[in-house]
Amino acid sequence: MFLKRTFSRKFGDPASFLFKGQVWDSHLADSSPGDRNCDVCHRHIRFLFILKKTQTADPALPPEIGKLEIGRCCFHYFRKWNVDLFKELSVACQYELNREAAIRRDKKAFGKWARAARI
Repeated sequence: MFLKRTFSRKFGDPASFLFKGQVWDSHLADSSPGDRNCDVCHRHIRFLFILKKTQTADPALPPEIGKLEIGRCCFHYFRKWNVDLFKELSVACQYELNREAAIRRDKKAFGKWARAARI
């Protein structure tokens, strides 16, 4: 775990990141298994959350100067340093987990009808 000073030096000020709702599911058919890792801790992750780095912490959408791709493994860096971003990431992560559970449940419940409809 980094200190704020180390995180800021390596990735930028935590207050200068925005989340615009971009999430990548690495288990989709069009992605290879080892191609998505967290930029902070380098772990392989299921859901990749794309943060936009801005020049200032002004929420009026300043120019974007970069991005940071993280997994939920590194949300804790924003818990103290950018609380609003932490809340947005937590909600987005829970949405993705609920969506995945609903897809599995629907496949289990309606799978035989889906197979019959394809014939």
